[in-house]
Amino acid sequence: MKEVVATRAGIATLVLMLMGGSIVYGIGKQAGADTWLVVITAVVLSIPFILIYARLVDLSPEHDVLQTMERALGKPLAWAVTLLYGWYALQVMYESVNNMDNFIVVAGLVETPKVVPALVLLCITILAAKLGIEVLTRWSSIFLWVVLSTSLLAFLFVLEEVDLTNFLPILYNGIGPVAVGTLSLMEFPFLEAVIFMFVGAAYRGKGGARPVMIGGHLVAGATILFIISITLAVVGPEVYKIFYYPVYGAVSRIDVGGFFTRLEITVTFIYLVTAFVKTSVCLIAAARCWSYLIGESNYTYLVTPLALSGIVGTFWLSEGTLEVEAISLQLWRPVELFVQLILPVTIWIVAEIRLKGKKEQAPS
Repeated sequence: MKEVVATRAGIATLVLMLMGGSIVYGIGKQAGADTWLVVITAVVLSIPFILIYARLVDLSPEHDVLQTMERALGKPLAWAVTLLYGWYALQVMYESVNNMDNFIVVAGLVETPKVVPALVLLCITILAAKLGIEVLTRWSSIFLWVVLSTSLLAFLFVLEEVDLTNFLPILYNGIGPVAVGTLSLMEFPFLEAVIFMFVGAAYRGKGGARPVMIGGHLVAGATILFIISITLAVVGPEVYKIFYYPVYGAVSRIDVGGFFTRLEITVTFIYLVTAFVKTSVCLIAAARCWSYLIGESNYTYLVTPLALSGIVGTFWLSEGTLEVEAISLQLWRPVELFVQLILPVTIWIVAEIRLKGKKEQAPS
């Protein structure tokens, strides 16, 4: 089952996926006042790898990326790579659900058991995954405008709190924190776009996956840059460093004549929408990978058990916000370095050589 996705709808889905979690957490906070510079650098340095992801999808248009890898690497190696990416997509899904649980608790539902919001999110995600990536992208193309409009409206109200001196002095602590923050932002969220290769979609546009991947990456980067820069200008670099949810803290300062207050609900709404899209994309990618491994052509049979494994997976992953950050630094960094950078580049080089050789050997 190969679904067809319009370019604009694919871009919208990738934008919401990359925004999932990154717009509420203090990403790039290692750089302090230079966080805006970190976002720009991470966006630019991620582009070559995004192009590689798109090339792997477009390398053999009549096949999805799993079949392309099998033709290029052989079945045993392709099976091992698929197993790794199926596991990685599940882990990112677990992390997304776990982060949403922690945010919901901090945002106000303190007494709510973590399993309740996780179960609600996963049930909606199951429905979205069963309907397929084509339906999800059409839904995302509508809600992207809702998310962008809500973001703009919320931050227009907070403009009176903006202090541009919070961006100064530039590079006061040198290039080191900027380099560390750039690597961190490349890993999360920008190069998580590697998961988008495995949703199995064909694209209606002439450019194939390239305009979708690059367009989604740039729009997501610009949106994240806008939100993070406004947040930094409102709360300041020191507060930005110590807050787990600085965007939530920035919007909580809105008070327009004592009438428009407590607009943190807008941040919660945006986060829930983006978390839903990210979780759904990860679930579809994981289901496609695992269905390939067991030889099942219809991936929707695996959607429900894989989604429900998230109930257990989120508790296994971490027990709280502090542990999430520790795991991100100690465990995820080397894993993501391999699956986002080293492995795709290796597969791309091998695929270009071997598939080109097969085309030359094929009879005219």
